[in-house]
Amino acid sequence: MKSHVWFKYGQGGETVEIIVRDVSGAKLESWRVETHDVGRLKQIYNSIKNKYNLNLFLTDKGKKDKDLGWLDLD
Repeated sequence: MKSHVWFKYGQGGETVEIIVRDVSGAKLESWRVETHDVGRLKQIYNSIKNKYNLNLFLTDKGKKDKDLGWLDLD
């Protein structure tokens, strides 16, 4: 199991912990990072996407841009 903990010394705040487990429930990899560290969060998301082929960036495909709604491109 790999464990990644990215905290700056002496700083506190809210944290996010992401754990990847296999089918049996064994922990494969985990990350702990502060919520305000956006760069590290992007690294974690890219790592999960590349290693496990899982996209955590969910988008609403049905949502249209308000400014371009008059074009009706569909």
